Amino acid sequence: MSVNRLILEILKYALLGKDRKPRRYGDLDWLADRWTAGKAAAFDKAVTGFDTIDAELWP
Repeated sequence: MSVNRLILEILKYALLGKDRKPRRYGDLDWLADRWTAGKAAAFDKAVTGFDTIDAELWP
């Protein structure tokens, strides 16, 4: 067993207990329709500069 696997198993046992299995979600349905138009606009404004490439850092 690798060290990484051992750490994951220890964390799983410590956080979930011996008999509980972690929940697995295959989609983002729980997130749909949660944001108001105002929150979406605020998010869009906050991340506006994220798609700008800084030419000095990436010549």
